[in-house]
Amino acid sequence: MDRMVATMGCAEYVEDLNAEVVVLSDETTGDRFELQRSIEFDDQDRAVGMDTYCVCMPWGATHYGGIGSWREHDGVLEISFTEEAAKALGMGLRFQVEMRMGPGLADAVVEGMRRIVGFAGDDSAT
Repeated sequence: MDRMVATMGCAEYVEDLNAEVVVLSDETTGDRFELQRSIEFDDQDRAVGMDTYCVCMPWGATHYGGIGSWREHDGVLEISFTEEAAKALGMGLRFQVEMRMGPGLADAVVEGMRRIVGFAGDDSAT
């Protein structure tokens, strides 16, 4: 299982990108996990399957969609990728992020995940 520690995180709307983003990063190592989702999709986005969120990794790998499930438990974000997404991202099927940031930031990240990915993101997600 791939893992990282996030010492910083945010979930916000970025007006310049017309997108909502969730970013988790480690100030020490430079590790980063990022989700982006446009606020509005156009016909071209829909035609090519880009009418969903995008997962971005610091080495440049990106994939549209591909999170099979996720949950937060005791400050740890657990994400399961589809096989296609894991391959495209150069990751294993499971990814764990220990959120070592203030509780307000961790809560904002969880709410951002709910908005961007689109399912519960709690212990009921499998």
